[in-house]
Amino acid sequence: TRIGIALLAKLESTTLRQLVMTLSPFLFSTKAIQDDMETFQQLISYLQANSNPELILLVVRIIQAQGKTCFENIALQLDSNEGCLVDICLQILKLDDIAKETLTNAAKIILKAFGSSEQARLFVANNPDVLAKADLSMASLLIIQLMVEYPQYDSIYQTVLREIVVTAKANS
Repeated sequence: TRIGIALLAKLESTTLRQLVMTLSPFLFSTKAIQDDMETFQQLISYLQANSNPELILLVVRIIQAQGKTCFENIALQLDSNEGCLVDICLQILKLDDIAKETLTNAAKIILKAFGSSEQARLFVANNPDVLAKADLSMASLLIIQLMVEYPQYDSIYQTVLREIVVTAKANS
């Protein structure tokens, strides 16, 4: 597992990294990575140094398999690396089969990064329905807070709030 993680981190060829990811069910045990603190720290270190798409995909698979506590641990470890954390959250938000708590935590991070991350703003603008899958009251409160802090993105907020209202009506 450690060798596979090192390969993902150090291979410069995207094709070779993708090959490693294709073999990942045989190379990586998501539970083993989460349970072995040294391997987990190695993965976090590589992520902080070089957050390539394949490493991010591996982390998302681990989060998907291990759940909310694992995600919270990774988010805490990567707190100082907003770009990498936003990349991970964007991948989580694109998943259909993810726990609602994990989805909600990812949505919170994206919304908190909204002011400083163009990538987060574009994702929210283009995928307002994804935030509606998260906890609606949390998403609504964060959107209102963003409206006060960053009024220049009002059209994005209106779209997201409309989507939240539609989802809330459909769920009631």
